[in-house]
Amino acid sequence: MRFLVTYIGSSAFGIRTDEVAQVLPMMAVTPIPDAPAYIMGQLNIRGNFIILADIRERISRKTAPFSYDTRVIVLKKDSFRFGIICDFLEKVIEIDTPDIEPPPKFIAGMDRSLIRGVYRDENKLIVLADLAGLLKEEEIEDIKKLIP
Repeated sequence: MRFLVTYIGSSAFGIRTDEVAQVLPMMAVTPIPDAPAYIMGQLNIRGNFIILADIRERISRKTAPFSYDTRVIVLKKDSFRFGIICDFLEKVIEIDTPDIEPPPKFIAGMDRSLIRGVYRDENKLIVLADLAGLLKEEEIEDIKKLIP
């Protein structure tokens, strides 16, 4: 399996590449009135509106000011697409299934059900996460109502 390794705060996360629609530099965000606090707004990508979620607080990672390295990862969840902010991208890696370790009993601030496993790469632990699963079905339905 291939994973996009990205950092949110100082934590490394692996996102399955088949869940990634595209990666974009940070761009202008249009606020959405009455949106939940974790929704930063929407992006207009070639005429398509994409909701941008700042998941850093949802996974208990400190927010950092945007920089040249800040990226928007557009994730696919069924037919719904939404963007998340990451502090920087590192690389795409291939991981064989036997190399994936079970999720630890506890990863600070993160719902264990969103963790597919962990992978040890050089001197770091990469959390293989279902970041698309951060938004629950009812939240997605509420967000769809916000999109013009």
